[in-house]
Amino acid sequence: MLYNNAIVDTETPIYSSDISDVEQWFGFSFPESVRKHYLAFNGGRPLRNLFRKDDEYFQIQEFLPIKHGKKGCLFEDTYQDLVVGTPEFPDYLMPIAIDPGGDYYCVSVRPDDAGCMYCHMHEYYDDPSRSVAFMAASIAEFLNGMVEVEE
Repeated sequence: MLYNNAIVDTETPIYSSDISDVEQWFGFSFPESVRKHYLAFNGGRPLRNLFRKDDEYFQIQEFLPIKHGKKGCLFEDTYQDLVVGTPEFPDYLMPIAIDPGGDYYCVSVRPDDAGCMYCHMHEYYDDPSRSVAFMAASIAEFLNGMVEVEE
């Protein structure tokens, strides 16, 4: 198991070739930790879904699946809309999950912090200094640090 937090309600599993197709289509490479995550869990949601940062809780509603799932809720659709289609969205972030309010949990693809988790808060889209918040050094640290209810 990759995490101490169960991921449930996943979509049809994908293969390495499916990930390679997405990488080729968009011209980026998934960080290895994210590639492993998608091969183990395509979409789904964590049972413990609250991440505490300072005095605030961040909630994951669901991970964005690749290839299988509802049209418009796939990783491919979201990446196209946000990263490719929205100039204000930071091009170094790869959205992999969403919260109930429409904010995205993203993985960095920058060489100096590839694999680090961030939250992109859409209400601050016009203020880059406030729109992106660092969450954790890796997807594993992020998921393993989640709680089910307020402590």
